[in-house]
Amino acid sequence: MKFQRENLPEGIDKIEFERAVKAQITKDFQLDDSEQKQSIEVWINMMLINNPDRLRAAFYRLDLGEVRVVEALGRDSIEESAIKLAELSIQRAEMKVITRLTFSSGNTPNRKKI
Repeated sequence: MKFQRENLPEGIDKIEFERAVKAQITKDFQLDDSEQKQSIEVWINMMLINNPDRLRAAFYRLDLGEVRVVEALGRDSIEESAIKLAELSIQRAEMKVITRLTFSSGNTPNRKKI
């Protein structure tokens, strides 16, 4: 899995972040043990061919916008679409993780400490 985010917000550990992103992808895509061993691009490519409904459900859980998915599906080949969808999925998972870690750490702007 190739992470998109290089500059993490202050207080977020890179190793913890990477583990959390992988866990988020595993959860949203409901990957079993054997599927977790594949790269996300390969898995998405297989789902585009064999089980697009499962893939669509995963994008819904990940909250990946329909416009972005349709745009990615418009690539020249299934392989190119799978690569773009994997990039978008990782970016979205990273956003979800950063939000969760930021709010759970209490480092949010305008947050009053009690």
